[in-house]
Amino acid sequence: MKKIISGIAVALLVVLMVSSFAFARSRGDQNYYGRQLTGKTIDLSGTIQAIDFTPPQIEIKVDVDGKVIKVELGPVRQYDPKDFQIGASISLTGEYVADGVFLPYSFKVNDKTYELRDADGYPIWAGGKKDNSNRGNRNE
Repeated sequence: MKKIISGIAVALLVVLMVSSFAFARSRGDQNYYGRQLTGKTIDLSGTIQAIDFTPPQIEIKVDVDGKVIKVELGPVRQYDPKDFQIGASISLTGEYVADGVFLPYSFKVNDKTYELRDADGYPIWAGGKKDNSNRGNRNE
């Protein structure tokens, strides 16, 4: 009887441990803002006011028509810090994901264009999607 109870307890413990993976968040096809991206992009132009290269991602503040917005550009590893100077002009194509937070699909600074996301808003740097369509840093 003792062996049966021990066996049931061990089996229950294994089932609980394995089932916890079902509740864990998977990386899947989710981007940084989950399902908030609509694919409806807008174009903005402004001047870089602040730069934060603190890993894991670069964030800049851009003055667009007198309003300063936060722009999240993705992983630091794909950028050359020399491309970003306070006071430099920047053109962005992307969408707002929160009040005052802009997520670009592409941008141009110092005559260099960076492509960050595909038409669905999926990050190019994030590695292969299910179709493994040659993703990675295409800015080099």
